[in-house]
Amino acid sequence: MNFKKLQIIFIFLLIFLVVNGIYAQSKKLQKADKMYERLAFAESGKLYQEIVDEGNSSPEIYRKLGDSYYFNANYTEAVKSYSKLITSQQNIDPEYYFRYAQALNSVDRRAEASAVMNNYYSKTNKKDWSDSWSSDKFQNELKAQSGRYTIKPAEINSPFSDFGTAFLGKDKIMYASAKDTGIIVKRTHKWNDKPFLKLYTANVNSQNGLEKSVRIKGALNTKYHQSSPAITKDGKTIYFTRNNYNGKLIRDAESGISYLKIYSAKNIDGEWKEVKELAFPVNMENFSSAHPALSPDESELYFVSDRNNKFGNSDLYVIDLKKDGTAGTNIRKLGDEINTLGGETFPFVDSSGILYFSSDGHPGMGGWDVFAAKKDNNGIYQLVNLGNEINTKDDDFAYIINQDTKRGYFSSNRSGNDDIYSFIENKPPDFNFNKKTTEEPTKIVPVAKEDLTETLQLDKIYFDFNSYRIRESSKTELNKVIEVMKQRPTIIVKVNSHTDSRGRDDYNMELSDKRAKSTVNYIIKGGIPSDRISGEGFGEKMLVNKCENGIYCTEKEHQKNRRSEFLIEN
Repeated sequence: MNFKKLQIIFIFLLIFLVVNGIYAQSKKLQKADKMYERLAFAESGKLYQEIVDEGNSSPEIYRKLGDSYYFNANYTEAVKSYSKLITSQQNIDPEYYFRYAQALNSVDRRAEASAVMNNYYSKTNKKDWSDSWSSDKFQNELKAQSGRYTIKPAEINSPFSDFGTAFLGKDKIMYASAKDTGIIVKRTHKWNDKPFLKLYTANVNSQNGLEKSVRIKGALNTKYHQSSPAITKDGKTIYFTRNNYNGKLIRDAESGISYLKIYSAKNIDGEWKEVKELAFPVNMENFSSAHPALSPDESELYFVSDRNNKFGNSDLYVIDLKKDGTAGTNIRKLGDEINTLGGETFPFVDSSGILYFSSDGHPGMGGWDVFAAKKDNNGIYQLVNLGNEINTKDDDFAYIINQDTKRGYFSSNRSGNDDIYSFIENKPPDFNFNKKTTEEPTKIVPVAKEDLTETLQLDKIYFDFNSYRIRESSKTELNKVIEVMKQRPTIIVKVNSHTDSRGRDDYNMELSDKRAKSTVNYIIKGGIPSDRISGEGFGEKMLVNKCENGIYCTEKEHQKNRRSEFLIEN
């Protein structure tokens, strides 16, 4: 065989190896993307990291790799991936600046986090709150709330995940644990490769310690996830989180995800029975609802959901409960002083009405921090970070407290694993309302002629061509306006409605007036008195772009002019 033939064989072999390698990487990428879409972030992270190590450094890979680390609280690696994404000079979603800042904050790089947050606000034209993330300001506020607790690990902690306590009468608690993983099959939750969770009870001893852990018998526990219970004071009704399960695990046909749902059950003769899924709108298809909590008078249910959150994080919601314990229909998303672009989770309301929850979207020490929120005289929540006994650079969450005894429990992975901690509160949190009002106004405190569309960061209330019917997609935004007007009973709002330039001027004026009236009527039906809401149509007089008469524009450009706006009149 001559040299030329050997050379040809070598070239063909090299081509084969290159093509085969590309094909193998393509298959791996397809698998990684599939795991990512199914929220199997532990597996997708491993695969994306292998793809990066093999030389693929595309911004999209770094975005998904960063998310895979982020959602498993591996913030050190998330920072590396998001840094590559941010510096790629690609047209990325500005929300990733927010997520990058969160990750930087979690690894104690606060000055960088503040600078990245400043970039986020400048790119989104939102009010700049980046100074709240700065080290000096945050440390001063943290210091004011610290030194108030005596804490210790609970005696019932296992080598597996133990978290999410709820009071069960005066001398027991209920919590979730992964310590019983089954004898034959070790079932794991693909999000983070941790064993599935079951509900247990434990006795409270005289030192606020926990002992005699017992797995609950009956209908509460299945072979999949159960967690985060909330129990009525009489011990007869429980609300809890579970995978979508009705005798078998139900997965979404397209994504393969088993979403979380909230269930209730009754205590009948000492055994939990009659497990029922809470009806819409608590539970929704293709979204998760979880972590229920009861108001002090047990007339409301707080919970967490990722619905209507384009960034995939969770927000806090509340809904009325009927006397029979079933949920009503008037669901409300808590305001922007509570919910952020990050994730809010694990609500708890004590007997005095203070709302406790965990968040990675408010300035904190890293991961999830526990915050307390109390309404001021204007009905607006003011927030404080609970300080450096409760909070660490890791995830701290599921805080509950008995206001009579000042004792309670919270959960944390500060030891490298989810564990329960007991505490004594030696001093209450300092909300310092006067200082908050003058130095740190919340996002939704109105001023004269303020545009609620900007204040609440509403999506525009758009209308179809030649129509004044309220779109289904706009009702969520209108509900936010209704909720703020209920929180602030003194404000008066005017609705300004507009059309595009097509059609006769007089007809457009009439159409815009109908749009204003339909918007006003929706808000009145939502419970707002008619003397607090009015509307006016402006036709095509106030176009927001070049699309005047005789100028060609796309439908998308015309759409921007068919809108309603909300102005504070007083």
